[in-house]
Amino acid sequence: MKKTITPLALCALLAACATTPESRIARNPALFDSLGVAEQAQIRAGRVQPGFTPDMVLLALGKPHRTLSRTTPQGQTLVWLYFAPDAVPVRSRVLFDAPAHSTSSAWVTIQQPDPVPRVRVEFLDGTVSAVETATSDAP
Repeated sequence: MKKTITPLALCALLAACATTPESRIARNPALFDSLGVAEQAQIRAGRVQPGFTPDMVLLALGKPHRTLSRTTPQGQTLVWLYFAPDAVPVRSRVLFDAPAHSTSSAWVTIQQPDPVPRVRVEFLDGTVSAVETATSDAP
C-alpha cells in the first residue's frame, strides 16, 4: 500500500518546523544572556550585523536554507542563504493511484518556496563580514 501526504498535512508539517527568534532564544538562553543589550535587540528583531558569530546568526535567523563556500583573494568565506517564507504558486500535475489499479491525475496549484534569497550572510574568520538583504523584487 502506498502512503501519501496530503497538501494540508504537508503545510502543517512545514509550519511545525518554522522557528522564531524567541523560540531559538528559549533553546539557548545562556548564549543570549551573554550578549550585550544592542545585540540582544538585533537578535530579537531577527536581524544580523557584521561582527556577529555563527551562533548569534543562528539565534536571529535560524538554520540557513543553503550554504555556499566562496573563495576570494582575501580568503575563504562561508555564505549562508535565507529564502523568504513567501511562496509562489506553481501549477503541477499530480498522479495518484485510483481504485481498480488505474492511475489518475489532476492539475493543482502548489505553493512553492520563493527561490530568491532574501538574506545573504557572509562569514570571514568566524564572524559576519557582510549582510545583504533584498529590499524589493523590482529591478
